[in-house]
Amino acid sequence: MDEKTPSEGTPLTRNQVARRLGLSPERIRQLSNAGRLQCTRTPLGRLYDEAEVERFAACRGHTTTGSSTG
Repeated sequence: MDEKTPSEGTPLTRNQVARRLGLSPERIRQLSNAGRLQCTRTPLGRLYDEAEVERFAACRGHTTTGSSTG
C-alpha cells in the first residue's frame, strides 16, 4: 500500500475526515485500504493530509464542511 506522510496541509484524524466528507469513519478506513485516500499510519492511528482530503472531495464533486469561508 502506498502511503505518504502528510506534508502539504494539516494532519487530520479519520473522524475529522469523516465529518468533513459526510462519511463514516469506517468508510474512510475502507477508502484508505483501497488506496483511494492516502494516509499515514502512526502509533495513535491514521492521519490524513488536509490538502489530500480537499483533492479527494473535489474529485468526487463534494465540498468539505470544515473549510468554508462564508
